[in-house]
Amino acid sequence: LSRKPKPSGDEVVGNFGEGLICDTGNVVETKDALFENLVGIEKALDEIKNQIGFRLVTQNFLADSREADWKAFLDAAQARGMKVLAAFVPASPPKWNGNGFDLGINETFLLRMQNHPALFAFFLIDEPFHKKHGWQITTERMQQLYRQAKGIAPNVPMFVGFSREISKAESDPKFSDFRFAKGMCDYCGISALEFRNYGDGNKFYKDELIDNQSISRMVIAREDPNAKMYSTVQVFGSASGKSSYYMPSEGELQEMVDTLLSSELQSEKELDVLVWQSWRSFDVADAGQLNLSKPQFEAHREIVRRTCGT
Repeated sequence: LSRKPKPSGDEVVGNFGEGLICDTGNVVETKDALFENLVGIEKALDEIKNQIGFRLVTQNFLADSREADWKAFLDAAQARGMKVLAAFVPASPPKWNGNGFDLGINETFLLRMQNHPALFAFFLIDEPFHKKHGWQITTERMQQLYRQAKGIAPNVPMFVGFSREISKAESDPKFSDFRFAKGMCDYCGISALEFRNYGDGNKFYKDELIDNQSISRMVIAREDPNAKMYSTVQVFGSASGKSSYYMPSEGELQEMVDTLLSSELQSEKELDVLVWQSWRSFDVADAGQLNLSKPQFEAHREIVRRTCGT
């Protein structure tokens, strides 16, 4: 494995020292990220800090959440020496209107919260080149979206998540209008969500993970070498069979981590952040989702601690 050494003292890996930064989300289910649930938010932050030692967390907010909700959450994190990657994914993504983007609640959040000391970064959009956005976000428009967001909050780093869009565009000319380019993100991410059941049993699609990660990292390094790189790590699954995602076994999770941090992939572009997806359910419609917070997954949490040096 290619891993950075664990610093000493307060410079703990995953805690903003030298080395790999680790992040987990959601702290609470999206529907519970409200001022009225401040006690629950504080309890969940304490659990994450005490159980896995993280000082960076992700939280998704509802599309109709309020400034009081955001401030309560960020204040609670600040009181514990923690930082927050804030998001409205998938509740309210920016939408192309023909001339620019309507950022909606995203703009309101950035205007009001950009100077909060606990705000680490903002998750601008997920899978911009995916059909779920109606093929409206081309390369040039994604760069425009990034400029719009930075024009509102120039000092807030922007996270953008990709699935397989980067690797597809690299190899298939029909996706030439949806290619990764410089000026899209400060933290550019690739998903690692290959624990799937498509009706023929649970399978870890490792070859697909390697192909996607290798090509995507190579392209990001080539097009925007100064961009920071992150990957998600799948630690969730549908308990009800609502989706094809399943919670990996301890051995499968370790194999995914070893693959993501292998010298072969790290040589393409080294990861700056691992986002352990997820601590709580991020899907409002699947609150019973298996995830890292469940008591039965202590072995999974130990893998997180070993990987992140906490």
